Amino acid sequence: MKKVLCILFLITLSSLYGQKGITTFGVQFKPIIPVGFFRTAETTQQQGAFTLTTQQRAGRCFGMVVRHGITKSISFETGINYLKRNYNLHLDITDTNFFDRSNFGIVSYEIPFQGLVYIRLSDNLYINSSAGLSINFFASSVQSLGENNMLEHLSIIRSRSGISYLANLGFEYRTEKSGYLYVGVSLHNPFNPITRYTKVRYEDRRNNQFIYFQNELRGNFVTLDLRYFFHEDPTKKKSKKSKDKTP
Repeated sequence: MKKVLCILFLITLSSLYGQKGITTFGVQFKPIIPVGFFRTAETTQQQGAFTLTTQQRAGRCFGMVVRHGITKSISFETGINYLKRNYNLHLDITDTNFFDRSNFGIVSYEIPFQGLVYIRLSDNLYINSSAGLSINFFASSVQSLGENNMLEHLSIIRSRSGISYLANLGFEYRTEKSGYLYVGVSLHNPFNPITRYTKVRYEDRRNNQFIYFQNELRGNFVTLDLRYFFHEDPTKKKSKKSKDKTP
């Protein structure tokens, strides 16, 4: 499966050079922002006096981008990114001062495939929107121990690979010779939860018993996108110049 996806990725990159337009390479950094509206902020589970809160924290995504202009208004974009989702676990007991908490992160790598549409606002400023899919590869399952050693956590990933839906909206400032600067926001929404299960066991030392919780992590998130694309001349111009120099 992984070998086939890697071959498809390389074929896609090589095919870009045969198309007309501009192919640009860039770098990006995308802080993950917990947003309650998209159900990425927190979830709460309760068993009697015990309440477990699973909260998404700020994470990060960064990598490289390859963009190819199909027309003046439409482009295709791909690349590869490192991604880390961060979470907090906090367990409280009603009417007591007993609690425990833990932090953990889930690492993955993604290869996005997106189509972009541009609207020109001024000589150098554009607004664009995009949508597409990404192939995600997860590093491993994770476990953690609470600060007070009463909470134990284990998250088993659903699969080594998965598919997510991507949507993006942003603004891009294009210079003539210094590249492109881009600021936008993106929604990353996996088709399936990223964990088969997330289990939490809490040791209630007052009554000498264990309390169990089980949940799934959806893994969806919103990012602030910061990108820089290096300057590249149009393929047509390069080809023309090379022909002119041929004796």
